[in-house]
Amino acid sequence: MSPDVLTVCAALGIGIAAALLGWPLTRLTLHVAAGRDRARREEAAAPDDTDAEVPGRTGDTSHEDDPDPDTAVHDVDDDGLLRGGLWIGLLERAFVAGGIALGEPSILAVVVAIKGLGRVPELLKSPTAGERFIIGSLASLGVALGVGVVGRALIG
Repeated sequence: MSPDVLTVCAALGIGIAAALLGWPLTRLTLHVAAGRDRARREEAAAPDDTDAEVPGRTGDTSHEDDPDPDTAVHDVDDDGLLRGGLWIGLLERAFVAGGIALGEPSILAVVVAIKGLGRVPELLKSPTAGERFIIGSLASLGVALGVGVVGRALIG
């Protein structure tokens, strides 16, 4: 049975609502999750005034402050990774919420597959990008699923 025009319009509105509602919520989730990394970057960037207070210390001590490349925190934005995330997230939430509202939960599998396969090259470049991708995806999909289920209940 195909949905009538009113049902499709309602699902479209639900998708738009999920896309717009999820935008600030997903950004907030990513901001909170990045707090630890942001604090580490700020700590590393802060000038170290303790060198002047230690008697007997002379010469260049910069070799002691060199970060270990394996533990260095990389900013995903500096790497040019995960570009287009805003638009991908908006479309993802709209399709998932609209599909759930129409009673077509299989759209979730299609969206996750397209999104994951499209990001594989970037995710292989940076563990930070992978972490951000997973956190953002789960937050975004959570909002879309929640709005879609409420929309499905309203559509009946």
